Amino acid sequence: MRPSGYLTRPDYRIDLVPLPVVVQARTPSRLIAATRHAVRLDEQNHEPVVYFPSASVDLTALVPMPGRTTHCPYKGEARYWALPEAPDVPVAWSYPEVYPEVAGIAGMIAFYAERIEVSL
Repeated sequence: MRPSGYLTRPDYRIDLVPLPVVVQARTPSRLIAATRHAVRLDEQNHEPVVYFPSASVDLTALVPMPGRTTHCPYKGEARYWALPEAPDVPVAWSYPEVYPEVAGIAGMIAFYAERIEVSL
């Protein structure tokens, strides 16, 4: 894993807020995730993002995108998923290995709000 961005910017803000309500992620035709254990990630200069425990995500509704990765200096290396009907369009991501500062999103999956409806 690359060095954390927190080494040079220890003041960078990412807050993890538990959401103790039912949160769902869905397409118009399918429920993909539902949980009472979601976490809202509030990162400075970014819109909030909801992360779902991977156990609450129907992974049969998604296909992995093994060649697609990105790096965030504050979270780690992201991996992506798509819908089977559009396998080249990412709809979800996770960070299999995260930096200690964001350990609360380890094993969690987030969805692009413009592609998957996330509701409380």
